[in-house]
Amino acid sequence: MRIKDVMPLPITKQDLVNREAERRRIASPGTQVDLFNLQQGPLLHGPYSYEMLLSNFLVFLEAEKAEEQGYDAVMTDCTEDGPLEELRERLSIPVIGPLESSMHLASILGKKFSIIALKGYEEPLFRKQAAAAGLENRLVSVREVDVNFPELQDSGSKVLNDGLLRESKKALEQDGADVLILGCTSFIGCEDWLMKELGVPVLQPGNVAVKFAELLHDLELTHSKRAYPLGTEHYSKLMDMFRKTLHLGETV
Repeated sequence: MRIKDVMPLPITKQDLVNREAERRRIASPGTQVDLFNLQQGPLLHGPYSYEMLLSNFLVFLEAEKAEEQGYDAVMTDCTEDGPLEELRERLSIPVIGPLESSMHLASILGKKFSIIALKGYEEPLFRKQAAAAGLENRLVSVREVDVNFPELQDSGSKVLNDGLLRESKKALEQDGADVLILGCTSFIGCEDWLMKELGVPVLQPGNVAVKFAELLHDLELTHSKRAYPLGTEHYSKLMDMFRKTLHLGETV
């Protein structure tokens, strides 16, 4: 199968290489994961709705091409998940969000989970996502490491690893979590050593998204069109107006 993986934030070449290698490692034989990095996307420095709107719009424009391009599933490569509902209305192939799928998996593996996030303003968004998934009572905490996303691109792994271990221990010992979710898809190669150190499941959302896409493909399942109806004619007319205004070309 083929999975289109859309990364909404500008990342370094090394981060891109790391992500591509990790997706290849976790994917089953015969699964191809193609990563599309939107270098023009905002860095999401704070809790700014206009940044999220711009990011989601850019992700939507790229991800909606997936079915036409012959992909069997599309995923976003960020724990902020992006325009999942909008894409599900537009596409017939599975649309996977890393955090949404990880929260549902965490609720199977344990009774309470925590998210270990980057420094910044992500807790309100993560709690909103948990509520949308019906899992707000299972999310006991969102804890932060000492770096934000721009700093993560420049800092060494020691700063990140120290923060992950410290905050993970607090989530287990102080908050009562029994499953941990890494709060950024750039946290690559951390889950295995954390599981050995802590003795609880630790989920890497980017990897979980790949496996969820494979699961739905193997079971020949996709989202219900009763929940996410497809209005192609109306959509095409509406998007053509937007595209002409923004000089993006016409919808196919």
